Amino acid sequence: MRSQASRTRFMTSSRAFPLYRILPPGGPRTHAKIHHLYEVGAWDALSRVADGHIPTRDAATAMMAVEGAVRGGNDKAAEELLWTLERRFPELAAVVSTRARLRTFQGRYAEALDDARRAQLVTPSHAMATALAVRLGYDVDDATRADDDAVDAVARFPLSADVLWAACRECSTPRQYERLWHSWHAAIDDDARLVTAVRPLAAAAQRAGMTGAATTLYLRAIAATATDDASSDAADTTTRTGRRAAWAAIRDLAEALTGQPYFFAAGTALGLIRDGRPLDGDDTIDVGVFESDWDRERLVELFTTHPMFAPRRNPLSHKVGLLHRGGSRVDVFPFYVDSGRLWHDGVFVRWHNDPFTIGVTRVDGMELPVPYEYEDYLSDGYGDWRRPRPDFDAYTDDAPNMHVTWSECHRLHLVRRAHRFHANGNLAAAERELERAGAAPIPIS
Repeated sequence: MRSQASRTRFMTSSRAFPLYRILPPGGPRTHAKIHHLYEVGAWDALSRVADGHIPTRDAATAMMAVEGAVRGGNDKAAEELLWTLERRFPELAAVVSTRARLRTFQGRYAEALDDARRAQLVTPSHAMATALAVRLGYDVDDATRADDDAVDAVARFPLSADVLWAACRECSTPRQYERLWHSWHAAIDDDARLVTAVRPLAAAAQRAGMTGAATTLYLRAIAATATDDASSDAADTTTRTGRRAAWAAIRDLAEALTGQPYFFAAGTALGLIRDGRPLDGDDTIDVGVFESDWDRERLVELFTTHPMFAPRRNPLSHKVGLLHRGGSRVDVFPFYVDSGRLWHDGVFVRWHNDPFTIGVTRVDGMELPVPYEYEDYLSDGYGDWRRPRPDFDAYTDDAPNMHVTWSECHRLHLVRRAHRFHANGNLAAAERELERAGAAPIPIS
C-alpha cells in the first residue's frame, strides 16, 4: 500500500509538472490541469481554461479556475463561474469575497463592499472577507466608520495577517494607531506573540508618524523571542507573485501607459537589462516618470479606471502605488532635478543619478523603455551591477546613490532588518543591524 508520504509526493509532483497531459480528455484531465496551472501561477493560461467547461462539483478546484480568471482579466468567465458556484454553494463565503475583489479592480467599490460584508454574514469567521471589508470601507465609508471597523476587525482577528495588514495599512493618525494597538494587545496579552503581528502594527505606527513606537515594537518582538527558535511573522499575504505575474504586470503597464512618457527603473530596469527578465524574488515593478511629465492626479485616475490595476494609498509617499491583478506591486516614482542630478524619493531615503535619457530594451518580444545610458544609471545604483546580489537592500549603503532623508525612520528600517534576521535564526546578522541602528543588543537569558 502506498504510504501517506508517497501519496503526498505524488500529488505535489502532479501539480508542479504538467502530468495532466497524459490523461484522456474529460473531467479528471481538466481537474489536474487547473491544479497544475494554479500551483505554478500561470494565470493567463488558467484564465483561458476558465472559458471552457469547468466542473463545479469540487468547489476548491472551481475556485482555482475563478482565481485564474480574476487575475488574468477574464471577467466574463469569472462572473459566470462565481454565479454558478454561489447557486451551488450558497454557504461558501470565498465565492462572495472573490466577487468583491473582482469588483475592486472594476472600480465598483460600493458593490465590492456590499459583497465583502455579505461574505462576512455568510461566514463570520472568514478573515479574508473581513480584510476586504476593512480595506473597501476606506474607499466607500467616512473615515470614522472605516477606522471603527478596522479596530473591531483587529479585535476579532488578531492573528490574521490579512486583517492586520488591511487595518494597519490604512492607519494615518496617532489616535488610530493607539486604538489598533490597544485592540490587538487586549486580544493577545503576550509579547511572545508579538512576532506574529509586529510588521503590520509597526507599519501602522510608521504611517501615523510614530516612528519611535514602531521601532519599540520591533525591539520588543526581538526581546520577547530572544531565546526561541526562528519564528514566523505576519507576512503580507495580499499577493501571490512570481516571474509570470511580473511579466503580466509589465505588459499591462506598457498598455496602460501608452502616450505617457515613462521608463522602467531601479531593480526592474536591472533585471530587464542584465537578465532579460524581472529579478527573481522582486515582487515590485519600479516605474519612473520625469517631473516634466508627472501629473499625479492623472496617473491615479488612469489606474483607478484601468481594469488590471488598483491604487494603494500611502500617506507618507508621493509615489503612485498600485496592485496588479496578477499579484505584483507597482511603484511609480517622479524623477526630479536637484543640483544637477536626477532624484527619486522613498519614504526616508532618496536616490540620485546622473541625468539620462530614455531608450528601449527588447525583451520577450516587447520594446520596453529604460534609461538609455544604462551603464551609468545602474552603476550609480548598484556599483558592480553585473554581479547578482540577492541580499541587496537599496535602503542601506548597499546602494552607492542612497541618501538618508529621515534618520529616525532609517533607524527603524535597520531594526526591522534585525528583526527579520533574528526571526530567520541569523543572530549574528541581527546583532550587526542593531549595532548599526544604535540599539541595545539582543538579551541572552
